[in-house]
Amino acid sequence: DWTNAVKMLGYSNSNTLLVLISQQRANLGQMYVNFIPTGGKAVQFHSSTVLRLTGSSSEAKQIKRKIPIGDKMIEQQVGRPIDWYIEFNKTGPMHISGQYDFYYRGNNVGVDKAADLYELAMSLGIASRAGSWYQWGDHKVQGRDALVEIIRENFDECLEQVNERIRD
Repeated sequence: DWTNAVKMLGYSNSNTLLVLISQQRANLGQMYVNFIPTGGKAVQFHSSTVLRLTGSSSEAKQIKRKIPIGDKMIEQQVGRPIDWYIEFNKTGPMHISGQYDFYYRGNNVGVDKAADLYELAMSLGIASRAGSWYQWGDHKVQGRDALVEIIRENFDECLEQVNERIRD
């Protein structure tokens, strides 16, 4: 039973980071559906932070790109947006949410660093958006994907601009 292991780590005074990945189960005995993790309330009691990650399996929300297959370029599903939500937090604010792009196929497998850098630049005022036009410095393009591609090509330069703004 891994809930006992979580309890033991909670009682120790070590600087240990433990990441538990679990599915949630629906508690159906109520008027509304309440989701609880496997292991019950002990997981939340002994955890310092509980994140909920959800990704849509809907075809419309998938990220699609053209991928070379043989000598042809065919549009395929390469990723999906993942929504995160802090359900419980003993060390900081709760009920904060966000989204990131996760790629499982193609050149950029994993979390899209360029799109995350764009979101950070938007929050710092480095990048801006007006309708469907996106701007970062001298680059003004139509569509978020086009700007993220420019950031991907000039990643080190864009990262340095963000670091300078954070230092100021």
